[in-house]
Amino acid sequence: MISADFAVQIKLIIMYTIGLLALIATFIYLHHITRQWITKFSLSLLAVIIIMAIILFITVKLP
Repeated sequence: MISADFAVQIKLIIMYTIGLLALIATFIYLHHITRQWITKFSLSLLAVIIIMAIILFITVKLP
């Protein structure tokens, strides 16, 4: 049972890492198109990136 929980935790970490990388790439691409760091869409994207980074940090720190 413990090994199954560990496998699920590893999969969750990988999923969130891929998601974070995709969101960061989208943020950089948005900057490349608009040439502005702060737009209405980029602020909401940053909020999602920060929330996902916090969840990833908490997941990694779990025993």
